[in-house]
Amino acid sequence: MRWHLDYARADFDLSNYAIRNLGFVWFKPETNGARLKLRADLFTKACFEQVVRLVLEHRIVRLVIEHEGEGEPAEVLHNINDIIARLDFLRGTTPGEHPRESYILETLDLGRLRHGKRRRMAEAFQSWFRSHGRLPSNFEPLRRVGAFEGGHLLVSLKGRDQAIIRAWPNNILCYSPSESARLIGRDLSDQPDSKFAQWSAKPYYEVVQEAAARLDLVEAVIRPPNGPPLISRYERLLLPWRTSSGEYWVSGTSHTRSRRLLRSAR
Repeated sequence: MRWHLDYARADFDLSNYAIRNLGFVWFKPETNGARLKLRADLFTKACFEQVVRLVLEHRIVRLVIEHEGEGEPAEVLHNINDIIARLDFLRGTTPGEHPRESYILETLDLGRLRHGKRRRMAEAFQSWFRSHGRLPSNFEPLRRVGAFEGGHLLVSLKGRDQAIIRAWPNNILCYSPSESARLIGRDLSDQPDSKFAQWSAKPYYEVVQEAAARLDLVEAVIRPPNGPPLISRYERLLLPWRTSSGEYWVSGTSHTRSRRLLRSAR
């Protein structure tokens, strides 16, 4: 580095200079993972690809990202898929780079429900499976897993274009408490962020048509009207239910993998 910069006796920190001005990154493997320091608006695709190669070669499953910028908090990621997705988002904030999509959905294998961190999802799935997706008038299979106590998102479908919210989960924090409370009885697509709402509502209709459980990995940029935009990356289990009167309900159980303000991602 000193030779390339023609500064053999540098009297300043060359690593920080390279990160701050030249688009280099600082990558240090450690016993329990690795540390990465970068400047997001200089993090090019070529640099991203090299970092991903290092992450894979060193089998990194815990990465601490430090940002070269005032007011940018450090981030800790604990999953290789989340690490690569986060790096790809940061790459997309560099001028001239193609940004990462605002909404990404990937369907996952239901076998992942066996992992302990998805216990709440697994309980909902077992309740659905044991009842064969039938929902009696007392809603017992859903009550058994706390669906009406803030544990799950519940909607009832009216025809082909209405999904009425019956319960809102307490782990969806993208809206203020007052905004969330006002959602009960309204259509799922009628959320404060209408663009995200219309996109996210579609799978609720699809699981009824398919009559099957579905586990998705979702990444979305959510822009609430009364707060800063944020990036939410989460898993969501959708279960279709049929009531004794022939009405269709869908429960959505989510597990948050990461959530951060958009300003922290630049």
